[in-house]
Amino acid sequence: MSAHNLMGRLVVTHQRVTTVTRGDAFSSYRPSRARAHTHAEQPTQQRVTRVTRSPLLIFATTRPTPTPCPRCGRLHLTGLDEGVPYRVDPAPITLSAELHARLAGRRTYALIAGRLALRTPSRIRGDHRGRPPVLPAHQCAHPVTPDQVEVDQVVAVARLLAPKRTAPAPVPTSGLEAVALDLLSEHLGARVMSIDPPPPF
Repeated sequence: MSAHNLMGRLVVTHQRVTTVTRGDAFSSYRPSRARAHTHAEQPTQQRVTRVTRSPLLIFATTRPTPTPCPRCGRLHLTGLDEGVPYRVDPAPITLSAELHARLAGRRTYALIAGRLALRTPSRIRGDHRGRPPVLPAHQCAHPVTPDQVEVDQVVAVARLLAPKRTAPAPVPTSGLEAVALDLLSEHLGARVMSIDPPPPF
């Protein structure tokens, strides 16, 4: 049903009555079979989609570097794990010590291929293939005690603390054992006087 007047056109829809004059745009909230025709065609609106590219994020992972803690002065390892900085104690801890550390809200890191990776639940589930050396996050008030050290993995951590040699000659195993014992004793505030019985590595 429609009616005309001198100034424009009256369009009646099912739900709404709209008056359309020359040059005005016709719109309705609900679709209807009735259409409004004006003398001038309406311009076509084009949608422009802008594609923005986010900057490339690179999560760097660096090798741990032994440095003294600026607060307590003890030796600790610093570096980046997927772009997140970390500070850990250079002493591998046992499974029970890691459990107590995680229950206390202390992060732990695994030594894998010369780099430290945060111990996540998925990585912990892979320990059935062999548990890697685990280092706890550095806390000045809670150093690692001797009963928490995993002795079998001391040599692997000592390779991170050994000074870099200019010559490419490999370090003998006996030298690594000596460096491991000296650095571990220094970290624990002790001094190696004698070894009895011999170390298991």
